[in-house]
Amino acid sequence: MKTRAVSMVLLMIASALAGCTTGDPDGDGELGIDTDVLNQMIEDNLQDFINNTSVTVHQEIHYHNNTTYVDNSESNMNVGGGSGANGSLPGSIMQVYRIQDSAQYTTGDIGNNTFVLDGILQYPAIGISPNLIYTIGSTTISFTFTCNEFVNAYEHMNSGEWRDWLHYERGISWSDAGQIAEQIRDDFYQLTDESNTYCLTGESVHSQTFESEMLQMELSKGEALDFIHISGYWLWNISCDDGFFDSNSKYELEDDTPLLGGWEDCVFTIYQSFSGQMEWERDWSDNNDFPSWINLPDWHNYSGNDGWYYLNSESGTSEHDSIIYFTKYFVVPVE
Repeated sequence: MKTRAVSMVLLMIASALAGCTTGDPDGDGELGIDTDVLNQMIEDNLQDFINNTSVTVHQEIHYHNNTTYVDNSESNMNVGGGSGANGSLPGSIMQVYRIQDSAQYTTGDIGNNTFVLDGILQYPAIGISPNLIYTIGSTTISFTFTCNEFVNAYEHMNSGEWRDWLHYERGISWSDAGQIAEQIRDDFYQLTDESNTYCLTGESVHSQTFESEMLQMELSKGEALDFIHISGYWLWNISCDDGFFDSNSKYELEDDTPLLGGWEDCVFTIYQSFSGQMEWERDWSDNNDFPSWINLPDWHNYSGNDGWYYLNSESGTSEHDSIIYFTKYFVVPVE
């Protein structure tokens, strides 16, 4: 600004002296004031002129709040110009993936889980649950049941069947066997809630959910995804270095088309969720001629029933095939 002000002063002095330095008033071809005289006049009077002259400078200053200029032809974010956040190349690129997945699964073997061991429930009690331990004189009887065994005992053994078993198999008198049999039956009723919850006896078919990761994309700071077309059904989640986490189904990406990532290093994951079914089945046999994998307890001989309930594990394969189109934008995070 000082250089410009001095230039203005020199211009003004030169203008003021213009009448003295141009033209030839004597007509003899000689200037009235030669160059040396003019320079001396400027040197002698410049400082006085500056000291007695006020110069006003008008400067237009533009203030901006914390916003980012948006080129709406590109995106509704501050779109950069490169393959990173440095803005050196075009601001977006469309990509396509075909996702194929074959996931093996095996459901839990719940039917063979130990439900009661030596008279003690092996799961947290729901309310008040009894122990299946009974003592008569010097004789103590404690039961061990898998879930399959408990279901069959609950369905097929009444107090009369337990009394016969206690008398013939454990040598207990009829009167004592009758008393214990009533207690056993009552205790079984009190374990109904636990059986329904932990052995799944309250439903004939039970589903177990599985997940399989199919695709994972690392998004560096400055990279954001916008999905264009999606086939097939799948789920997703995004996890970022700053602790941000979100998850949803592919429908949110199709319907709401949110931009994912851009502000921090993140990992975007696509995965499928599927179910394997377990179903209570019943095997029938004549004269207790059951398959070898069914280990019948001795009390079953007193049940008078030729059937055996069981819930086995199930295995299978879940297949997935889909295609996704998306645009990767290169954005400039606003600090």
